[in-house]
Amino acid sequence: MQQEPLIARLVRWARANPRAALQSVLAFLLQGILGAALGGVFVFGPLNLNGSAWPTAGAVTAGLVFGGVTLRQKILAVLGPPETARRWRRTVNGGSAFLAASLALLTLVQLYLAGLVPAPFLSRKAEFNHLWQALAIHYPYFEQKGIDWEEVRERYAPRVAAAAGDDQAYFALVREMLAELNDAHTALVVPRPVERYLLGFAREIEGQAVITWVRDDIAAPGLERGAVALARDGLPVEEYLETLAPWLYSGSTRRQQRQNAISALLSAAAGETFTLEYLDPQDNRHEAVLTGAPPAGAPASGSVINESETGPDSPIITGKLLGSGIGLIEIPTFGAGRGVDLVAQFDAALDSLRGVPGLIIDLRKNGGGSTLISDQIAGRLLAEPFVYGKEYYTVPLPVRGWARTYRYQVKPRGETYTGPVALLTDVFTMSTAENFVVALKDAERAVLVGRPTAGSSGNPLYFVLRGGGARFSTGDFRRNDGTPIEGIGLHPHILVELTRDGVIRGEDPDITAAENYLLTRIGDTAY
Repeated sequence: MQQEPLIARLVRWARANPRAALQSVLAFLLQGILGAALGGVFVFGPLNLNGSAWPTAGAVTAGLVFGGVTLRQKILAVLGPPETARRWRRTVNGGSAFLAASLALLTLVQLYLAGLVPAPFLSRKAEFNHLWQALAIHYPYFEQKGIDWEEVRERYAPRVAAAAGDDQAYFALVREMLAELNDAHTALVVPRPVERYLLGFAREIEGQAVITWVRDDIAAPGLERGAVALARDGLPVEEYLETLAPWLYSGSTRRQQRQNAISALLSAAAGETFTLEYLDPQDNRHEAVLTGAPPAGAPASGSVINESETGPDSPIITGKLLGSGIGLIEIPTFGAGRGVDLVAQFDAALDSLRGVPGLIIDLRKNGGGSTLISDQIAGRLLAEPFVYGKEYYTVPLPVRGWARTYRYQVKPRGETYTGPVALLTDVFTMSTAENFVVALKDAERAVLVGRPTAGSSGNPLYFVLRGGGARFSTGDFRRNDGTPIEGIGLHPHILVELTRDGVIRGEDPDITAAENYLLTRIGDTAY
């Protein structure tokens, strides 16, 4: 007797068992899709095979294999024998589990190599090598900065080995090594170096270390805005700056390094006493003995890092109307704690200035934050979507969906402000704040007023150390013309040089220059 063809038997079974047949078809499709997804991610992610053909090939192959095995198992479940069907079912489940476990394992390995997974079992020597290797793999600026990373390891490895058992010496070496990269996003984060308190603030103006701000609780005759630092502990300013540890002045550009160094003139560790020689605003010479300590009434921990402070219940982003009729919005940061909606604060500030003929946005103290926030804020100033750059990664990571690049784009949001815009920038404007500046400058939506930005960009990752942690840059941001931010920054359209006399008088020449520019552009919509 001739045996009934396989297809006919399956059709007859499906007609007799339509529900089971539908479940079998769905299982076949689902398993094929699951296999394709796992295969594609496996090739695209952990295997890091470049080109669109490889992930597609991996997805198609895995999808056909998983779907085919599932189809075979379902046919055997209908036609028998039962034991063979069970074996194929175990093959299907085992294959799915194996591929998923392999994906998870390789993902874990990638995270470990980047330092995102703790490794408490490593010796200090092995941990140091682990950190060095993570940077060797992921740090994007070695070539741009002309750094021989292998040579750096050769210099530090013996010192790390000699410091075995001394955690303080070990972390000091890590801090010192990372400072050699001169990257504001790369540093030892925990444990923090000796706590330093800012007693005042100085910056280089007309070739002098001019003091622009002094804490209210610092009592020293003539030590006020416009004073000039001459020496610290008997060393003239330039000689004292040469004694600073590299981590105190490390920065992505020479101007950032210089400012970081001068900022150290009026900072000190807790309990550290130093002698400052200075000229008061009338050029009378003084000498004062100062001691590092938190501000009166402040908690015992935490450094003073800003020239001014905002109350805990005050909005961080504020707006006001200037006497000229121009609006001014200050954005000191694009990052804030949980529960603080900076986008809403900006919207409130901008809406309160509705109808102003020109707008100044002050970014001079903005050290960065999140581009998710800055891009939304910029969205109120652009009428059309604008791609302003791309970030490149040396090795894709699962925390970024294994992306090799990331495209930065501002999308219009809400009611667009269409008047002329001026951005105030300075050496303290860095990171995400520089992204914000790039977006509006390259979209020809704003004019830059002030001084060049810090030139620091990196999208850092946090490397977990035993008893500490470090961060290091991983993203190489490039503007649309291929120009990086790191090591270069952005230069203003209108350069404003500060003067000591202006500091003494409390003038703000940046705002004055921005106002003058905007008042000439009122009614002119062509940028």
